[in-house]
Amino acid sequence: MLLLLCGPPGSGKSTFCEELLRCCGVAGGPVLTGWTVVCQDTAGASGIKPGKREKVEAAAKAGLARGQSVVVDRTNLDATQRAHFTAIG
Repeated sequence: MLLLLCGPPGSGKSTFCEELLRCCGVAGGPVLTGWTVVCQDTAGASGIKPGKREKVEAAAKAGLARGQSVVVDRTNLDATQRAHFTAIG
């Protein structure tokens, strides 16, 4: 399963992911049982800087290939931006 979050900055996408992790008992970690969260905001150097969309796509593909469900935490404001991810999920 690919869960593609959409919304402008500050709309609660990352908060939703944090709450999802907290509710599943693994707060602070990027992986919860059967799920991987990928985020462009932390896909860059040292995991603290924004990265490129392609890196997020690769991480999403890798999670799906491992049989995990993937949450994409990214603005994805228009159909063109979302199409990169809907094509792989």
